[in-house]
Amino acid sequence: MDQSQTAAMFHWASPLGVSAICFPVSGVVHLLIGTLTPIFVNSEFGRSAIFISQQTDSQLFGAAPSEPLN
Repeated sequence: MDQSQTAAMFHWASPLGVSAICFPVSGVVHLLIGTLTPIFVNSEFGRSAIFISQQTDSQLFGAAPSEPLN
């Protein structure tokens, strides 16, 4: 097959077309996660959301949950 026949056979609604769309979309999602993670972890919200409960985290870390962050 030459290139013109191959290009004519491609359809966006085919499984190949759907995967061609999903690949860059997943890349954008991962880029967004990677960009926002340091911002949220270093915020007050991130420091409070990391821990599930005060009692469980105190048993796990052996100290108040806020102490390892300081």
